[in-house]
Amino acid sequence: MPTGNTTPGGPLTEEDGKIFFGLCEADAQAVADGLGYTLRVVRLDGEDLAVTMDFVEWRVNVAIENGIVTDVVSFG
Repeated sequence: MPTGNTTPGGPLTEEDGKIFFGLCEADAQAVADGLGYTLRVVRLDGEDLAVTMDFVEWRVNVAIENGIVTDVVSFG
């Protein structure tokens, strides 16, 4: 359970990001949606993807290997 403010759109901490580890992409998206976040895959199977440099406060950027979230790269 996240330790930060878990109201939709509430800020997550680095520790909170661990809730995404080991989830398939669809489940991670559902968790992000429930917390008021947008999930964005920025690394897929070891390859960095082209992404915009804009900062979106309620976005979580993840790495996925073989369909599973292996890292929360950043928030925003």
